[in-house]
Amino acid sequence: MTEPDDAFRRYLAAKRTVDDRALDRRVLDRFVAELPDDPAVLEVGAGIGTMVERLDDWGLLPGGLRYTAVDLDERNVDAARDRLRQRGFREDEEDEEGDALAREDIVVEFVADDAVAFARDADRRWDAVVGHAVLDLFDLDDALPALRSAVPGGLCYFSVVFDGETGFEPPLALDDHVLARYHEHLDDGQGSSRAGRRLLTRLPDHGVRVLAAGGSDWVVHPRDGEYPADEAYFLRYLLRTIGGALADEPTLDDAALEDWVETRNRQVAAGELVAVVHNLDVLGRVEN
Repeated sequence: MTEPDDAFRRYLAAKRTVDDRALDRRVLDRFVAELPDDPAVLEVGAGIGTMVERLDDWGLLPGGLRYTAVDLDERNVDAARDRLRQRGFREDEEDEEGDALAREDIVVEFVADDAVAFARDADRRWDAVVGHAVLDLFDLDDALPALRSAVPGGLCYFSVVFDGETGFEPPLALDDHVLARYHEHLDDGQGSSRAGRRLLTRLPDHGVRVLAAGGSDWVVHPRDGEYPADEAYFLRYLLRTIGGALADEPTLDDAALEDWVETRNRQVAAGELVAVVHNLDVLGRVEN
């Protein structure tokens, strides 16, 4: 069945509460403390702008901030603009291109572009680069030189980077095989299912000193048979993603995989499914 066009953006919105719980506040607080006055921040893979919203809600947007949010999908960029307008941001009168919104002395600029190419080719520099739940989708040895080049002497804050462990309760007989093949599928592309821990060695290899790191696991479970916020949708989307990734997996019987996905979805509907996904948050500083 074809998903509605806004399915991914609903997933990103549903993920907001999951990410809020997951983030390592010690690493996040260190990131904010290390920012200079009137900072310029570049976010790659910004989606619908939930990182800006989170920092706003938590009182962590520094005064004088100039925030550049880049995402490949223009529909995500449009959604991010709309969501910030609901927070009182308005068109920045000083922005000739009309791509920025402002509220008081905070300006958020939006760019629809490939994040790594944008960072590599930009003719300006930022004080920090942020990548939230996206670093595991990149080839680290290709992406890191481009991202560090955009923040000479600056900060790299990479949060909720997948680190190779996915688990569900209650267990099903096919779990180990399905999840092992799913992780292998992630490794078949540009990304890595172990990107979180690999950042801890790849960053120093690319001249970035690690300042802080911590776990940021997704933990989704029902409360009295119901999931908070829109987290049931988050789970259904995750299950759909796994099923779609393995649709042509030769070691899995199609009917068995379909039954696994349908069983898990019934558990979501009944408020029974628990999901735990291991991620890492990593903060570093580029050494000149």
